[in-house]
Amino acid sequence: MGDVNCIYLIPEGCKGQGGDCQEMFRCLAGKVMLKVSDLKQEWACAGCEIPAIMNAEHCLYLEPLKRFFNSGESVVVLMCSLNDRVLPSVAACRKCPNYTRAAPST
Repeated sequence: MGDVNCIYLIPEGCKGQGGDCQEMFRCLAGKVMLKVSDLKQEWACAGCEIPAIMNAEHCLYLEPLKRFFNSGESVVVLMCSLNDRVLPSVAACRKCPNYTRAAPST
């Protein structure tokens, strides 16, 4: 799989028939299927900031989502699952009275 280490990336096995089998991964943050070759692309996993966010200090209620566009681009959206709102940055969490520090992902 390369050096992609993301808690939102789940192996799905091979998709395709016969010798055309391609190893696929499901991105839970973006609700999309990705090929192994996609993982190295800037628009998919190579440029994704979610692993860094989740490995750093963050709020328990922080839920990063990823939106993919047909033009081969993507954007990370930070959501507060407690208040159901979009956050401008991870720093906005620390100002919230409900901030609850989560253990970093390992």
